[in-house]
Formats: sequence, C-alpha cells, structure tokens
Amino acid sequence: MSGPWSVTILGGLLATVVGRVIVALIVNALNTGNTPATKSTSSADHPPHANSTDTCAKPGSGSGECGAGIPAGTRLAFTLIYNITGTPIQQQTADLASDAKQAGIKLSLSASNFNFMIQNYNDTVSPTNENEWAMEDFGGETDATYPTQFGFLNTGGPGQLGDYSNPRADALINQSISGSNPAAVTKEMSFFTSQLPVLWQPVPDYVWAWKSNISATTPTAIENLTQYDDTPQFWYLTK
Repeated sequence: MSGPWSVTILGGLLATVVGRVIVALIVNALNTGNTPATKSTSSADHPPHANSTDTCAKPGSGSGECGAGIPAGTRLAFTLIYNITGTPIQQQTADLASDAKQAGIKLSLSASNFNFMIQNYNDTVSPTNENEWAMEDFGGETDATYPTQFGFLNTGGPGQLGDYSNPRADALINQSISGSNPAAVTKEMSFFTSQLPVLWQPVPDYVWAWKSNISATTPTAIENLTQYDDTPQFWYLTK
C-alpha cells in the first residue's frame, strides 16, 4: 500500500471484507456492534452471517446477531462527509452512494473542506466530536515508500483519525519496523488486505516532463516528484 492514495477514513464502520465496498459495509454495520455514529476502538474479525441485510433483524450481541446496542429494525444509514474541493472526490463519493443505494444502504453526503474536516472530524484532535461523524473522505493519505502502516494504522499513530486499534496489526507493524524477519512487511500487508479500516482508492497521477538539459544538485530533487513534491530551486540548466 505504498505510494500516494486517496483514502476514505471510516469512523463507525470498519471495512473488513475485501471486495465490493457494499459487502464490507453491510457485514460490519451488523456485526461490529456499532451504531452508525459511533466509532469502533476495536477491529475484531466479524465474519458474514445470514443476518447481513440492510436492517437489523436479530438484535443482541451473540453469534449471528446485530451487535450490542443496535435495536431491531435499525437501518444501515449514515452520513459520508467529503472534501468538496476535489472533483475526483465528489465523483467517488457520489458513485459510492449510488452503489450503496442499490444494496439498500442510505449514504447521506455532506460537503465540507479539508481544513475543517481534519480539525473537527478527528478523534485525536477533537474527541468531543467523535460521535459527529461515521465516515469521511478528506482527500488523501500518502504512505512513505517503505510499505508499512506505521504512523497511520498503528494504535495512537499520528495519522489516525478514527481510533482504529488492533493488537495484531500493532504487532505486525512493530515487526516490520524493528524486527529482523525479511518477510515481516509481507505479513503486515497480507493482514491489511482483509482488515481494512480505510477504503483505498487511486487518485489521478501527475505527469512530469522536462528537457534533457535540466539537471539537479542531488538526485532527490528529481525523485521527489513521485511524492507530489517539486523543488525547482534545486534544478539547473546544462549546455
């Protein structure tokens, strides 16, 4: 999961099923024990069962039941807050809401802007607002080139917005950054293919072109173009 991506942060619903977004949302809304506006601080695996519909038919916290605190008849409906400044984001959220509707899920879209979202719909920065949002798309998270989710999906990571926490994920991330097993990163990435606290979506690429007589003082002054960062102050023209 390295590289620049547009990321949709899930608050009350954690997508734990690889595949169509709708399947992930249905399964988790009725199995995690979360109401639409309450974010989960745990991400234990919850496999699909016969009760995975758009309405809670079997209230309770036992196997095959909706989850603690979800009364019978509760519809799978919540608000998706999105960053209005980016056209691709508006298109992605509109498509997601349309697909969700076909599965009986009501996504109410609410437009906002990046600065307001990361200040107000962020459990770490604004804990008093933790029940004010369930799902948001603020524009993007960019992982470092080293493909580990340290700093983003580990418990208490600075890139956290929705209190995602999983002991297994923490252990795998720690092994990736400090262990000696060369397969540690592979194991971590494998885990996050089935345990998705976010929905990863590609964003438009930037295309850079320059003449052959442009060079740079250091290789990084050109390499950083791949990280959405241009530093022409370190470029110069050759003959």
